[in-house]
Amino acid sequence: MRIARLRTEDVQAGPLEIFLKLGTDSGTPVPEPFVGMLRTDLTARPNMRTANSTGSPWLFPSTRAGGHLDPDTIRKTLRESGIDLLGSRNAALREIVRQMPAPIAATQLGYSHQVTQKHAALAAEPMSQYPSRRSYAP
Repeated sequence: MRIARLRTEDVQAGPLEIFLKLGTDSGTPVPEPFVGMLRTDLTARPNMRTANSTGSPWLFPSTRAGGHLDPDTIRKTLRESGIDLLGSRNAALREIVRQMPAPIAATQLGYSHQVTQKHAALAAEPMSQYPSRRSYAP
């Protein structure tokens, strides 16, 4: 999980917006309500109470010195919070392929072209079925 490897330098906080540097881009805007949560986390990062973690560059520091939080710990926390990880990822991917061509999404996100084409077809399916499901009154 790449999120676990984010560093504090990957977060560019302005007075109104926060941008998150993902890969080589200049920064992706963070949507609400995550802006407030990220600001709070930046000022009081967890696992920073020991001498080993002073000055940790990680956005999500581990309890072990010098490391970031284990991705499995993040997964477990999200699952315990009631978040369906696979469903969330699939929904996000379908929204992305609605906004850009599937081959570009595949290249940018590191997915195969077959995966993004499948999600693009699934995202378009409800609208493609619409005329055939519509009933006409005489």
